[in-house]
Amino acid sequence: MGDEKAMTEDAKRELQRTRLTKLFDFLKAYVDLRYPPVRDIGQQLRTLWLDDLPAHSSVQLFRDGAVGEEQTADFVTVLRIARPTTTTCPAPPTAISAWLQPGWQDLDGRVDAHPSRNFPTKEGRARIARFEDDPKRPLALQRWRGERGE
Repeated sequence: MGDEKAMTEDAKRELQRTRLTKLFDFLKAYVDLRYPPVRDIGQQLRTLWLDDLPAHSSVQLFRDGAVGEEQTADFVTVLRIARPTTTTCPAPPTAISAWLQPGWQDLDGRVDAHPSRNFPTKEGRARIARFEDDPKRPLALQRWRGERGE
């Protein structure tokens, strides 16, 4: 009697396994129909040719079947990319730090200054100051952009 119960459990597991296999086969066929593989490189959304890779120490391109530790019987390393070491952005001068728009700290962030700001007066009113009102600010921004870019 114990063997019959074990067999039915095994049969149930096999039925479940078969159903799951069929489900995954269906999903794969659906994805292949919905998103057919692109076989023409010109139809890809994004491409980056090996010749267009940036000249950087974190990008290594191995051409002409270089033999060494990069090549074994199973595979050949063609491209190796490492995460580049980054340094923190230099702090902006105090003359322009309050004028900078958010996002300048990001590596790809834009460095833009607010064209104008409101400053309170002694009477409690707002006074509008423009970035160009002080000729030192645009010069400091330009100089700091160069330091930041390096």
